[in-house]
Amino acid sequence: MLSFENESLHTHVASLDAIINDLKGRIEKYVPAKNDAADQLMADKINAHKNRQSLKTLFNWQSEGLYLFGTKQIMVLVESGKLRICVMGTNAKLYFEDFIEIYTKAELSKPAASPERSTPCPSQSSSTLYSPRKKTTI
Repeated sequence: MLSFENESLHTHVASLDAIINDLKGRIEKYVPAKNDAADQLMADKINAHKNRQSLKTLFNWQSEGLYLFGTKQIMVLVESGKLRICVMGTNAKLYFEDFIEIYTKAELSKPAASPERSTPCPSQSSSTLYSPRKKTTI
């Protein structure tokens, strides 16, 4: 019986995800999460980009500073007023434009799948990380 309830809940969540994704697709611009400075910068970059529709679909805000980009888990940092993006499990922090150039084509060609899970990005230099709980210097 417990298995049936979990399956029913999973089906309901999947249905709600489909509805949310459909509604997101109807919005022309990327709408940032409230009270998230990094996501506001992200919205500015996405909405000004020539491939706005594709980027809007690929970036999925999870919590402050954490996103899914297609199947990749990423962490977004703001350094000197600029977005830096780290793919979880890598040592690289890329500027928004470089990240888009490297990862967009590959992510658009993948079928919808579970996100790749990995360890967090290590800090390479002092930067401001917007975390779900507080602003932290790493």
